[in-house]
Amino acid sequence: MPALERFELLRPLGRGGYGIVFEAMDRERGERVAVKQLHRVSQRALASCKREFRTLSTLDHPGLPKLHDLFVRDEDWFFSMELVDGEDLAVHEAGGGEPSVTDGPSELPAVPLRRTIPDDAAAHVDDLLRRLLVVLDAIHGAGFVHCDVKPSNVRLRRDGQPILLDFGLARALSDSAEPFTGTLAYAAPEQLRGVVSPACDLYALGSLAFELLN
Repeated sequence: MPALERFELLRPLGRGGYGIVFEAMDRERGERVAVKQLHRVSQRALASCKREFRTLSTLDHPGLPKLHDLFVRDEDWFFSMELVDGEDLAVHEAGGGEPSVTDGPSELPAVPLRRTIPDDAAAHVDDLLRRLLVVLDAIHGAGFVHCDVKPSNVRLRRDGQPILLDFGLARALSDSAEPFTGTLAYAAPEQLRGVVSPACDLYALGSLAFELLN
């Protein structure tokens, strides 16, 4: 990553199919942020980066990270956004560990979560699903489908608010059918044919709930 004077890289937060995410100090803002950089520049990766930036710049919701700035230097593309204080849902339900961030299509099966669900699991998951449904309703109302709802793309803030991350695969409802993108373990049948709708996100949310409760 270019050594821009504005940012002091502190640690990597995770890596996906198209990019890597760092925790960084933004000297201009005087606060810690998340910085996402493409680690391989291809037409598909650039399209993913532009799609994510465009989608997040359109949306404003407490269940979504706040977008900051987009930077392009030579062939290096990266953008900064709010650093969410918490851990991703996969780590949270597995009982701790390093968070993971993914931003590219995956054809690997989901890694089973180690069961540490509390006795009030149903109430716990019900509250989580209700909060995520509100976030998805805002996304769908704005004309987008996330296309990759899964535990590693949900980060839980310290106050319990889930933040939906990684819009690199998001699609506008007006888009025509495209080749499959997403994660097989959470993908609706029609998504495998490249056809997406809000129902695909709801299917993925149901798969997530089933995983948490079993």
